[in-house]
Amino acid sequence: MDYIDALDILDKTFVGNLEAKVLIAKAIEKQIPTKVTHEASLYRCCTCPSCHNVVGRIERWGDSDVRITEPFCKLCGQALDFSDECR
Repeated sequence: MDYIDALDILDKTFVGNLEAKVLIAKAIEKQIPTKVTHEASLYRCCTCPSCHNVVGRIERWGDSDVRITEPFCKLCGQALDFSDECR
């Protein structure tokens, strides 16, 4: 099921209840992974594109740097896409 199908089911299920439709549509939209940004002031961290919470970090393990990522923002629940890794 894609985003459009989910919105169609939502429209048919909550006929006349606009507030419920808006809230559920926002929750469905957050399930679409969005590319992280680099707005954090902390060294080598990425930021959630929705709420600007710091997500992902680089930790030093032995001689290597390892990117630690989360699939969702812990603050707002936005699905995150780390495919274009922050620098």
